[in-house]
Amino acid sequence: MGGGIVVQAAVGGTAAVTISNSRINNNSDAVKANSTNGVVVLTVRDSTLSDNVGSGISSNTGNTLFVMSDRNTISSNAQNGSLSIGASSLVRIQSSSIFANGTGVASAGGGVLKSYKNNAINGNGVDGTPFAQEFLN
Repeated sequence: MGGGIVVQAAVGGTAAVTISNSRINNNSDAVKANSTNGVVVLTVRDSTLSDNVGSGISSNTGNTLFVMSDRNTISSNAQNGSLSIGASSLVRIQSSSIFANGTGVASAGGGVLKSYKNNAINGNGVDGTPFAQEFLN
C-alpha cells in the first residue's frame, strides 16, 4: 500500500486527520485511507492532488471510513480522481474540480460516493457521475 499520504488507524483505534492547503503529486496514490485496523475520519481540503499513477483519493475499508473532499483540485491521475472501496466507506465531495483522470469518481465493493452537487466533474476518461446527492443541513 503506497501513497503520498497514507492514513491508517492503529488496531482498534481511530485516526482523525485533516490535510489542508497541500500539493500531493507524483505518487502511487496522492492520499490513501485504509480502515482495515480501525476507524478513519479524513478531511482533504483546499489541496491539489495530481499526476499520480493511481488515484487522487483512495479509500479502502475494513471498518468505518469517512472521507470529506472539500474544495480540491484532483486532476491528471492515471486511475481515479476519487475512489471509494467497501460497504463501510463513505466519501463526500464538495466544491471540487475533478478532471483529466482515468475515471473521475468510482466505487467498488459497495463503497459510497455522495456529492453536494456543486462540483465540476468532467473531462475524465470516464466521469463516473452522477452519484447520490448529499443535502446540506
